[in-house]
Amino acid sequence: MKKLLLILALIALIMPKQVSAIEQFKTSYLVSYTIFPTGETHVEQEITIENKENDILATTYSNSIKQMEIYDVTGTDTRGPLTIELSKEDDVTHIKAELLDRVVGKGKKSQIYLSYKTKDIATKVGEVWNINLPQVSGLETIDTYQVSIHVPKTFGPLIFVSPKPLEQYEDNLTTTFTYNKELVNNTGITAAFGKYQLINFKLKYHLNNENWFAAVQEIALPPNIPYIQQVKLVQMNPTPRNLYIDADGNTMAEYKVPAGKDLLIEVVGAAKVLGKQIQPEFGGKMHELPLSVRKNYLHAQPFWEAEAEQVKQKANELFDPKKTVSQNAQSVYNFVINTLEYDQSIEQAEYVQRHGALKALTEEGPWACMEFTDLFIALTRAMGIPSRELNGYAFNKTEGVTSLEVEFDTKDLLHSWPEYYDPNFGWVMVDPTWGDTSGIDYFTKLDTNHVVFVIRGSESEYPYPAGAYKLDEEDKQVEIDFSQNTNELFKEHIQLQHSKSILTRLLELITSKKYYTAYNDSGLIIKDFNNSGKILFPFDKVRIVLEEGATISFEDYTGKSKSLDYSIIE
Repeated sequence: MKKLLLILALIALIMPKQVSAIEQFKTSYLVSYTIFPTGETHVEQEITIENKENDILATTYSNSIKQMEIYDVTGTDTRGPLTIELSKEDDVTHIKAELLDRVVGKGKKSQIYLSYKTKDIATKVGEVWNINLPQVSGLETIDTYQVSIHVPKTFGPLIFVSPKPLEQYEDNLTTTFTYNKELVNNTGITAAFGKYQLINFKLKYHLNNENWFAAVQEIALPPNIPYIQQVKLVQMNPTPRNLYIDADGNTMAEYKVPAGKDLLIEVVGAAKVLGKQIQPEFGGKMHELPLSVRKNYLHAQPFWEAEAEQVKQKANELFDPKKTVSQNAQSVYNFVINTLEYDQSIEQAEYVQRHGALKALTEEGPWACMEFTDLFIALTRAMGIPSRELNGYAFNKTEGVTSLEVEFDTKDLLHSWPEYYDPNFGWVMVDPTWGDTSGIDYFTKLDTNHVVFVIRGSESEYPYPAGAYKLDEEDKQVEIDFSQNTNELFKEHIQLQHSKSILTRLLELITSKKYYTAYNDSGLIIKDFNNSGKILFPFDKVRIVLEEGATISFEDYTGKSKSLDYSIIE
């Protein structure tokens, strides 16, 4: 399993007898990461080396840092400044220094102070600051390891931090998180700051009707996902004949395609993406899973072979009836990332064949994100945990850490990841592929860089995501960028056009009510419009009768009932 590692090759020794360096020294680390508002990070390490024997001494300090550019490197020990030697080999920077303070004797201590700067820990992606401290290798050889991370308040509110810190406190300028060795022994530290991510998209869908008669075909638009993703449609050309939401929550658009014709559809919009973090131990119990969810999301499908004997056997081995739903799902997640090997060459491929869960479980890899996703879904379904697939786009700002894949013969970068259902948390997105390639926890939280194009649960192969509707191999169907306009971008609103007919004017005089045509000009889906139970889709029009000064209610994408803003055009 490939990980981004901060490798700590601690000490070179001169010893009068053949002994293990690990056995002869007690080491402790105090590491501080001070992140500036620009994203630059100042790293300070205080290393204490204590002799366990009388006849040994530490003479050299070395540190190897992988996939991180560092500069302004300085070091001292208790006798003064150290001469630092830097060398690079591929993506690894080696730091070496001869110690000035060479102490001899059991219980004697040497102290080293190392300082450097880097711009690779904190990166701003759109509206969100992401912090990634890679997993540390060799912690088993270190006696004490303590970390503090100081984040400027200018980064905005905390979206998530993982793992949960030992302590979290703040002052007027910074928020500080502290960790010990036990908390970071098998994982890196990740955090995100900001309100939400705003992403613009331009998508193309190419429909083809080879029949002799006109046919109705449909496309899947990026869906609304409660508390995770809200979608705004700015333009749809041409306008669909009908919009509806399917059983999985996808927004489906229907078009009538003439016989023997092609139809090119262009969709322009934006997505607001939020983060979600869970604590698996607080998840619900298996018997609390709703019947409606179990009914729809436990059955086997092509590529999700939940009924195969090998899959059921492995699911039984991983399942613990004493654990919560999320803890059992986490056991599946850990098994997948520890078992499957990711194929690093996939990103250069033009087409990736999907093999499914059974092959991924029983055959040697390497595999694509689809196999990581399919195996997670098959095992959780076999375990009795509802699960399904998400397919879309994932931003990768840290080269070599996370994966993007070409799933279709499209030149468009697409990614798939799963989600499971917990009675206490609802649907929870996870990304075992990125967990494997980064060594970072993508189970208890998912970052704001994943944009969902389609949800697959009822079927494993349909609906198709944007990027899959292509006739011309060179035609780029997916264009994604970060939005720069945050003002009132995602505020539900309608226009009310006052009816001018003579009949309605007379009715208004008699009833004291107003007759309007309501037009959804916000680009957002408006549910339970005016307590009607109906959905007012973007660009829809509907007749409405209102009392003088009445409010219009609706249900937002999180399920909350609110009053709808509107303007009246006489």
